[in-house]
This record gives sequence, C-alpha cells and structure tokens, in this order.
Amino acid sequence: MIALLLWVLIGYLSGSVLYSRLISEQVLQVDIRTVGDGNPGTANVGRVGGPRWAVVAFILDVLKAAVPVGIAYLWLGINDWRIVPIAIAPAIGHAYPLFFGFQGGKGIAAVAGGWVGLAIWEIITVGGILLGFWYFSVKESAWAVVFMSLSLGLYLLLTGVPGAWYGYYVAGFLFLLWTHRRELPNPPGIQPWVKRVAGLWHSSSS
Repeated sequence: MIALLLWVLIGYLSGSVLYSRLISEQVLQVDIRTVGDGNPGTANVGRVGGPRWAVVAFILDVLKAAVPVGIAYLWLGINDWRIVPIAIAPAIGHAYPLFFGFQGGKGIAAVAGGWVGLAIWEIITVGGILLGFWYFSVKESAWAVVFMSLSLGLYLLLTGVPGAWYGYYVAGFLFLLWTHRRELPNPPGIQPWVKRVAGLWHSSSS
C-alpha cells in the first residue's frame, strides 16, 4: 500500500507541472489564461506560439503521465487494479496542480499519456484518429472528446485488453466528463460536411 501511495503521489506531482503554462509564460511571454478559453493546454499554446510550440507542449504533457505510469506498469510490474489510481494521478495533477494553485487544465494529453504508459502507441494512435474524426464531425469540442471516449471504449471491448485497462478507461472517461462539464450542456451540433454526406447517401438510397 505504501508503494501504491508513493506512485500515486509521484504521478500527481508530475502531472502538476503545467508545461503549456510554463512555455507560454517563460518562452512566449504570454499569460495563457488570457488566451481562448483560458485553458492551459495544447490548443491555446498553438494560438499563441503556433503549431511547433503546440506540439512541444503536447509531447511534454503526454510524457509527464507516460513516464511514471510506464515505469510502474512495464518496469515494476504493477499490472492489477493498483495501476488505475497511478495512471489517473497525472491527469488529476494537471487539472488540480499543486504548483499552480490547483488551477489547471482539462487533462486530455495527460489521460493520453496514461495510455502511452500502458500500451505504448496503440491506444493513443486509435484515440487520436477517433478524436480527429469527431472533432471535424461535431461543432462542440467537448462532445468530440466524449464521442471519442465512447468510441475508444467500443474498440477496447472488441479487441480485448487486460482487465486493469478497463478500469483506467472508466476513470479517464469520468475524469474527462468532469473537466468538460461546463461545455457539455451545449448541444454537440453537426458540421456541414456530415449533413452533405448524409444527404448524398439518402439521395442515392432513395
């Protein structure tokens, strides 16, 4: 139990380092909390510093979760239910960072980093493709995250994964619902291209 608590603490402290905010304030000389929706994440870094710095911020936010989770899971062999709180701890640290007054971001990259620590490349690749699809299919980005998570859950069920991964999936899904709770009351909406495709399909099948 002591080892579990130690790794949860390590994951939380690692997640508490907000690289997007550090890059914006120390490198780009901009308070990211005044940009876009004020979220200290990849998207707002991109608005301030362009794609290059957005990629840097995303990689760092992924690694701050992937490294402690990967060490615990792959190196130390913590592969039962105990990996669930360890894997979600960096995301909680990102949302409620000790080093930034517990005012953090939504933690999408940190949740993705937990999957990298568990599965290396597979889940983050599938999740990235799904997120891109839903992001360009619906108008509300929070709903794109929800639909991506639901689609990823179906993928996990169809492919079959270790039992502990399902636990992390549920924890990550609930976490993302919480961090996006203010945007979810907005209807998801449908992008125009989806309507056009649906209209063409309906015409061809009539």
